Amino acid sequence: MRITPLAEPLVSTEEERPFRTLVQGAFGMRRKQMRRVVRSLYALDAEQADALLAAAGIEPADRPEVLGVEQFVALLRGVRQR
Repeated sequence: MRITPLAEPLVSTEEERPFRTLVQGAFGMRRKQMRRVVRSLYALDAEQADALLAAAGIEPADRPEVLGVEQFVALLRGVRQR
């Protein structure tokens, strides 16, 4: 197996810590749907969570293990813009 780093990282240096927090928090609630994960991690109501997930291209009923890295990055950036 060979791992080749991306020429341009998906996450900037200042996003690394909040990205890690998001991913670890999501996988800590692995059997939960993303709506519940976002509500728990960011103290949002269901409507706010659904809007944030929609902006990131994530279905509220998805579970963390089905998301790609790009979706987590989009979610993080949506949270940071709030």
